[in-house]
Amino acid sequence: MLNQQTSKGIVFKVKVLPNSNAFEVLGFDSWQQALRIRVQSPAIEGQANQELEKKLSKFLETKIEIIQGHTSTQKIVRAETFSKPLSQLFLKTNSK
Repeated sequence: MLNQQTSKGIVFKVKVLPNSNAFEVLGFDSWQQALRIRVQSPAIEGQANQELEKKLSKFLETKIEIIQGHTSTQKIVRAETFSKPLSQLFLKTNSK
């Protein structure tokens, strides 16, 4: 997974699956080297992006910002801080 610490936070890849039944962090996709996440919103007019930023921020307990891939299902996001849930997610990913 692209996980790089910068002066502005932690940067990593996300694969978004819009139009799902519920928001869900599915885990790490080793082939795509990205965290797979389901969102309920459609990929229309930024709705899925807004849900991703809001709900992933709550899930990881840190501010999330999409920095690349606003019109794609593959995104690069930045987490403002290295929260406990984010560190646990990376530990799970790296132990597989």
